[in-house]
Amino acid sequence: MSNRLEQQLNLLMELDRLKSVLRRTRIRSAESRFENSAEHSWHVA
Repeated sequence: MSNRLEQQLNLLMELDRLKSVLRRTRIRSAESRFENSAEHSWHVA
């Protein structure tokens, strides 16, 4: 596998891990759960 492709896959796997990092902010539409860092990053972008 090329080095560039391997780096891109590593980045995607690292970004996917953000789903498991919970923030203190609750989701407005679902008050029972907290926003995760992936959702936060998506909304900020």
